[in-house]
Amino acid sequence: MKSTCHNSPVNHYSNGSYCSTCFRPQTKPKRGIWILYLGLPLILLMCFGMVKAPSINETVGIYGVYTHTIINDIVPTDSSVLSELVKNKSVLASVAVAQARIESANYTSDMAVNNKNLFGIKVHKCKYVTGKRNGHATFASFRDNIACYCEIQHRYLRKIDGSYAEDSLYCQKVKEMK
Repeated sequence: MKSTCHNSPVNHYSNGSYCSTCFRPQTKPKRGIWILYLGLPLILLMCFGMVKAPSINETVGIYGVYTHTIINDIVPTDSSVLSELVKNKSVLASVAVAQARIESANYTSDMAVNNKNLFGIKVHKCKYVTGKRNGHATFASFRDNIACYCEIQHRYLRKIDGSYAEDSLYCQKVKEMK
């Protein structure tokens, strides 16, 4: 048997085998270890189930394992975004839909798809913001993004109420517009 460090003969003693050049301990290579390297990944694959194509309710997570997204989220279209804006009492919801289409390149931009951010909202402290990516806020769902947009809109209107126009009911009139 040759040593693994110098390719020189191995000396055998009662307490083990050693390289004849540097006297490092030598061990015999284990036979059948390839079964462990081949079998373990196969067992793990069987535990995680069969690989399948993603559906609209699933996304590929870390290491290719499928994770479920929020099932009751919307698929962004003009009508679904509009109905969510109306539910969240958005002011001039049709204008907000136009803004979402512009900011998200008709719901196809990287920011819209990966950040679930239709309006180009920057990172800020809000219960809906889950993180940031490329300087923009990320959201768990499009519904959270729309709710955040409406909160920002209402906060802005409260800030200008009474100071923007001479009419003291100006913000109220804007909110009543359809």
